[in-house]
Amino acid sequence: MRIPTILSVAIVGQAFFAAVAVPQSQPLVPRPVLKLIVGHPVLAPYLHPEAASRVPLVVSDHLLEPGVTPSRFGQPLRIAQDRDVGSQPHLRISSFEVHGSRAKAVVEYRVEGVEAVFSLRRDSKGWWTVVDATVAAHQSDSAFAQSRGETVMGVDQYTSTHVFEDLPDGGRIILDRDPRVDTGGVARIRRHMHEITAAFEAGDFSKPFQVHAEAVPGTSVMAARRSTIRYLEVDRPGGAEVRIRTTDPAAIAAVHAFLAFQRGAHHAAGHEGKER
Repeated sequence: MRIPTILSVAIVGQAFFAAVAVPQSQPLVPRPVLKLIVGHPVLAPYLHPEAASRVPLVVSDHLLEPGVTPSRFGQPLRIAQDRDVGSQPHLRISSFEVHGSRAKAVVEYRVEGVEAVFSLRRDSKGWWTVVDATVAAHQSDSAFAQSRGETVMGVDQYTSTHVFEDLPDGGRIILDRDPRVDTGGVARIRRHMHEITAAFEAGDFSKPFQVHAEAVPGTSVMAARRSTIRYLEVDRPGGAEVRIRTTDPAAIAAVHAFLAFQRGAHHAAGHEGKER
C-alpha cells in the first residue's frame, strides 16, 4: 500500500522541478548590435575620446552575448564584468527586448548622466540595423533633488531664479532671490557661488553631483581641461552669477552639455528674463 504513495510523491516532485527549471531566459545583446550602439552618432557627443579615462571605451558585460569585440576610437572595447566596473566611465545595457524582427535596447552612460534608447530591426538574413535612437537625461526624484539642492546651495532652488545660459565661448550660471524679502538668502547664494567658482577652477564638481546624486554631463571633460577654462564670480543685487569662458572647442562642448543638463534638471531658463 505504500508504493503508490511513494510514486505519487515522486511524480509530483518531477512536475515541480520541471516547472521551476525552465525560466524564461533574458535575451542577450549580440555583438553586432553592440557595434551599432557604440558607433551610433547619437552617443558620440557624450563619449569624449579626448579624455584619457574614456579610451578604450569600457562596456559592462551585463546582458552582453559572447562574441567578437568591436572597436571604437581605434581600440577594441574593454568588456568588464558588471560587478567590477565600479565608478569608472562605462556603458551599460540595462535592458534588451526582442519581439520577432524588432528589438529595443536601453543603454546607460552614467558618467554623463544620460540614457539612450535604440530601436532596431533584423532583416531576413539576420542583419540588424538601427531604426531610431534617442538620448535623454536621467531624471532624479524631484523631492529628493529639491532637498539636496537646498542643502548644497543654502536656498530653496524652486523659490529662486536659476539661469543656465550657453554662450559662444562657454556660458554663465545665474542664481537670484528677491533681496527685499530675503537678504540672508542673497548672502548665502553669493557664498555658494564663490565656493563653486573655486571648486570648478580646481576641477572639483562634487557639488553638482551632491545636488543631482549622479555624474553631471560634461563635468569629467571640464575637470580634465580645467587649465583651459576660466571662471569669474560676479555679485548681483539678488545673488550672483558665474561666467565661464574658454577657447577650447572640446571644453565649450562640455560646458554646453553641463548647462543643458542643469536647465533640464532645475527646470530653468536658458536666457535671463525668460520664463522657466
